[in-house]
Amino acid sequence: MNERPQDFWLNNLGEANQYNEWMFSEFSPQLGQHVLEIGCGTGTFSEAMAMRGHHVTAVDLDPEYAATAETRIRQYEGCNVLCGDATKLTWENPFDTIVLLDVLEHIENDALFLSSLGK
Repeated sequence: MNERPQDFWLNNLGEANQYNEWMFSEFSPQLGQHVLEIGCGTGTFSEAMAMRGHHVTAVDLDPEYAATAETRIRQYEGCNVLCGDATKLTWENPFDTIVLLDVLEHIENDALFLSSLGK
């Protein structure tokens, strides 16, 4: 099976510890308690947030990525992973913070999508 470009990126991202710590340090001061991460991939940042006590709902389109993310964060209370298209999901409860890392550029109508998240 051929590796997709996103497979290469996510496989290497998991091993880029200094990069991941730097990225996390850039956005972590803005995190609230209840976080929605859209496009969580294999859960690298979902796990970083969960380890620090945030309640994370992570979403990814890819079933394989979502399963890997679920394995990484299921041990943390208040954390879960959904497999689906975030542009078609609705949320019962509001989130304090919404995280999209390397995702927004892949959403066709990004402005409309961002607007829908604020409702």
